[in-house]
Amino acid sequence: MLVRWHAARTGFAERISQDRSAGDLSGIAETYRSLDTGRLVVLGRAGSGKTVLALRFVLDYLATRVDDEPVPVVFSIGAWDPTAVGLRDWLVHRLLRDHPELSVSAPGRRSTAAALLADGWILPVLDGFDEIAGRLQDRALEELNATRLPMLLTGRTSPLTERVSDTRVFSRAAGIELDDLTLDDLAGYLPGTARPGTTATRWNLVLEELIQQPERPQAERLLKVLRTPLMTLVARTIYSDVPDNDPGELLDTARFPTVTALEQHLLAGFVPALYRRPYIYPATYPAAGTDGRVHRRLTPSWTAEQAGQYAAHLAAHARRSKDTAGQDLAWWRLCDSVRPASRILAVVLAGIAMTIVADTLVALSYIALGNRRPMAMPQAFATDVFIFGPLVGLSFGFIYALTVLPGRFPIEPSQMRIRLLFPTRHAKGPSGHGRVGTWFAYGFLGGTVLGCGYGLGRAVQNLAFVRGPSHTSVHVALSVTLTDMAAFTLIFGLAAGFSFGLAAGLSVPDTESAPTPLSLLADARVAAVRQLLLLVPALALTIAVGGKLVAETAQVFLGRLNWSFAAATAIGVVGGVIGAVMYTLAFTAWGQWLLLTRLWLSLTGRLPWATADFLDDAYHRGLLRQSGAVYQFRHARLQAQLSAAPASGPDVKPPVQDLNTTSL
Repeated sequence: MLVRWHAARTGFAERISQDRSAGDLSGIAETYRSLDTGRLVVLGRAGSGKTVLALRFVLDYLATRVDDEPVPVVFSIGAWDPTAVGLRDWLVHRLLRDHPELSVSAPGRRSTAAALLADGWILPVLDGFDEIAGRLQDRALEELNATRLPMLLTGRTSPLTERVSDTRVFSRAAGIELDDLTLDDLAGYLPGTARPGTTATRWNLVLEELIQQPERPQAERLLKVLRTPLMTLVARTIYSDVPDNDPGELLDTARFPTVTALEQHLLAGFVPALYRRPYIYPATYPAAGTDGRVHRRLTPSWTAEQAGQYAAHLAAHARRSKDTAGQDLAWWRLCDSVRPASRILAVVLAGIAMTIVADTLVALSYIALGNRRPMAMPQAFATDVFIFGPLVGLSFGFIYALTVLPGRFPIEPSQMRIRLLFPTRHAKGPSGHGRVGTWFAYGFLGGTVLGCGYGLGRAVQNLAFVRGPSHTSVHVALSVTLTDMAAFTLIFGLAAGFSFGLAAGLSVPDTESAPTPLSLLADARVAAVRQLLLLVPALALTIAVGGKLVAETAQVFLGRLNWSFAAATAIGVVGGVIGAVMYTLAFTAWGQWLLLTRLWLSLTGRLPWATADFLDDAYHRGLLRQSGAVYQFRHARLQAQLSAAPASGPDVKPPVQDLNTTSL
């Protein structure tokens, strides 16, 4: 499709030479090179092809680049908050996110990305100024005008031209404006996109109406809609790629009485049409987490209507995102669309399920080894469901509500590194000793809550299933219960604090080590599994050894305690498995992806079960694009349309207190 432009007539100090005052995509790179300032502003209405021009500029510039020229790099500037970070720092962060190989240190202890930008080897191509929040645009223009960086900036004609005229920014820049498509452009493009024998003739009938009677209301209205490449592309997708659709309906004045109604019809029909057309994937393309190419073919299991609902949910989620200015779709942030109460409930339910599974497996292993359990399996199952499972779930839900939901510790993909003694420059928030100490405190708090509840639960368990109410007096039962609560508070508190601190010290937030969203997801899965394998033995040993220390040192205050090897093994193994799995699910990016995105959002119908495949499929179809480790919608206007869619007895001598357990 032809995209033409002409030199902006007002608002910019530098003038483009007369022989280059107009052109098309093929000449934009040389036009830029002719400027003295190296700063060019591209203006156009929504959907006029600004992003296409920016991409074509990069390709043409690279094709003819000489050794002493900078390298053009596209940045989606709509995600920039100029009140929070300066332009140069933001550009460096984006370079590191999209090109992780540039994180290597350069002379002066700077990253290679920072050094390349400072030395003039990066030419920023800033796409989408109009997508910056309106209240921030004046500040953004001040920042852009203050820097001496060469750049190519794209934005809508209004309100950017008004701000340029009012504030006299970009005094060292030239400007061009994109032209609307003409009827000749449409006549040469739309029929040629149809398959032979399908809608070519029907497009010709529509174009004939537009050519012969352009003054008629229906023709005038359709011409206004198809004047931008975006709407023309959408119309082509709906009426050329889907044979059953007839473009003649676009001239129906009863269905589409206004330009707005016609545009909304096209935008609303884009995603269904995109998923109704047959799509053949390449025989080979990069798989997640690999650099090679493997045979892989997706088989979508969702209908066009379902795909539209999923896309609407993603668009609404991106719009509500506070960290990305309503643009980025980061897989580790998709769980933010789940309500806080539902997220806590999911953690609690996961704790109950893991307690039942882990305790059942240990019980079966005891039986297989010829050991007898004090309680029958139905009784143990009932105890886990009604006592110990909720205790585990509520304890982890409590810590989750204290740390993750308020944003004190945002969950991001991380790598397992030995960073206990020294802080890392990649980590966000508390690092080094501070990070370890903080997570130790939260883990200790959660462990004490669990230990206190576990001691009380043991009393209920013994009363209901083991000894019965007639075997001990109320005074003895109360003494035993309080002793259990105190002992297990110390045991579980120390174990959870140590393990949480260990996990925090070895985990370094890292969203800049993978070039694509799916490769980052694969890396996060590997890191989570490694962390799980580390935490299981760490928790098990800490519970066993800690229990022995408590039994030896605290019996002065709590009375004689019995902590046998069998008890240590049972509680340590079960507690280690449950604690490690729950930590992984609640406090790692991949665990949250698995629990909330893959399970919760799928069960509630907001996303498909194969969410990663859906995102990859949407990328290959052209609905989404990749920007480093995140996805973005191809066009902000399409995202806005989707986000608006409906897309929810007698006294007895006190016995020796026995810490052996029958269930956890």
